[in-house]
Amino acid sequence: MPWRLRSFCSLHMWHRYMNLPSPVKSMPVRAVMRGIRRSAGTRQKEAPPLLLEDLHYLLDHIDRTDLRGKRDSALFALSFHGAFRRSEVVALYLEDIQWEARGILVGLRRSKTNQEGAEETKAILRAPDGFPYCPVRMLEAWLAASGIWRGAVFRSISLSGKLGAGRLTGGVVAQRLAHHLVAAGMADRGFSPHSFRAGFITEAHRRGKEAVDIKRVSGHRSQSTFERYIRRSDAFEDHAGDFYGGVEEALPWVYWR
Repeated sequence: MPWRLRSFCSLHMWHRYMNLPSPVKSMPVRAVMRGIRRSAGTRQKEAPPLLLEDLHYLLDHIDRTDLRGKRDSALFALSFHGAFRRSEVVALYLEDIQWEARGILVGLRRSKTNQEGAEETKAILRAPDGFPYCPVRMLEAWLAASGIWRGAVFRSISLSGKLGAGRLTGGVVAQRLAHHLVAAGMADRGFSPHSFRAGFITEAHRRGKEAVDIKRVSGHRSQSTFERYIRRSDAFEDHAGDFYGGVEEALPWVYWR
């Protein structure tokens, strides 16, 4: 949410909390907001989706024999396959995870769209044996190497390799992602931790998955918010300006040398 809209909402909620009439619908305030929109624009900056092939390429450039590498690989793979927000994935506790033959069930205590803590569960599939990017096996490898048996799943690691007791912060997730993006030569792609969530939704949509099934993983309750991902994914699909079909056959062979 842009800072201007957050400020607008905060102003409205403060007046309601103080049992005062909210000024946000008054003509002077609305006129000011219209002026801000005209001068600053309303388009939100959105992180590009990190697709499945991007995830695999990123994971290929992480040393998974190292403790930090095991943690970061599990963190990134789980963030993608669970379409997690960064605030959700760092808040995971081992007690929230139920292990099944086909994968894991991850319970969310609270999320951006679930402030009351109602029961919410995400299912993460286990990949076939031999598949090198399985999120469940990466999580198992991290837990085995770290010795974590309860509490926060993703924790800090000191320079000496000592495991911290507290959970990671969202800022550290962004820092670790930036570090690995540089190592993989992907730093210019504009990816952020939200790109994992956007990437899952975009990838699933492109593969023909139904919206209701995608939302079972992403947890979206707002159809308009969900459709923002779909519209971005579909921007070049069935484009009215695609005049290039068969152009290679129509042009002389020398053009394609």
